[in-house]
Amino acid sequence: MPVDYFIFRIVPFLLNSSSNSFVSSVLESQIQTLHAAAATATESVNTRGDTVAARLQDIPNRIREVAGHGVRRGAAVALATAQFETGHDLLQVEPVHFPLGSEDWWAFEELADDMEMAAAAISEDVSIEAVIGNVFADD
Repeated sequence: MPVDYFIFRIVPFLLNSSSNSFVSSVLESQIQTLHAAAATATESVNTRGDTVAARLQDIPNRIREVAGHGVRRGAAVALATAQFETGHDLLQVEPVHFPLGSEDWWAFEELADDMEMAAAAISEDVSIEAVIGNVFADD
């Protein structure tokens, strides 16, 4: 049964039935709780849409946008840190592409794994709220 059908057909029936006043109050309370949770979820990632359902469906798009921004910001902070520490100009760095599973690919993956502690230390100085705020600054 579609959610819209339930909300617009079944719930009003239950709410108007005098013999089901307890069920009505429980359902109304649950619907209010669900609506508040949906509002919190959609507002936290600044979703778009004209209805609650549309905004809930937009959450995956916004999560991808936030994750992409986080990756870009992480790469930028890592490159800036490396340039600052080494004095080398890293503005022209290009990504490396190794064949999946090749010796070079495994060596690169191992190096990336080894960098986890340094990345964790750098990420402690980055405000997650600021990153999220930057994603939504243009909205």
